[in-house]
Amino acid sequence: MKGEKRNEEKHTQTLYGFCNDSRYVCQLTGNISCKMTLRQKIAQMMMPDFRKWQTESDSGQKNFQVMNDEVAQIIKDYDFGGVILFAENVAQTDQTLKLTTDLQEAATGGTDGSNIPLL
Repeated sequence: MKGEKRNEEKHTQTLYGFCNDSRYVCQLTGNISCKMTLRQKIAQMMMPDFRKWQTESDSGQKNFQVMNDEVAQIIKDYDFGGVILFAENVAQTDQTLKLTTDLQEAATGGTDGSNIPLL
């Protein structure tokens, strides 16, 4: 009974963040962050925006409303926590759904195997 109580206390402490044994937390939760590098964890705290974008073929900056190869590569190269959308990014419901789907696919379709989704 005493052994069960200790395990229960350790489990409770882990759930509330009091346990310093991160390996136990990883085993308990199967958390994706346990598999992340330090660089990925830092990038997860960043949420850039792409309000305007100019590709080589564009004559000037345009509202970023359609995914392009340059932004897709940036999303693949860095494991950002998310992307902030502003009014410049949103024109219509279908367009916004397509943009967010493409952003998510870029984040999870990386060749490095990280597959960390955007928030």
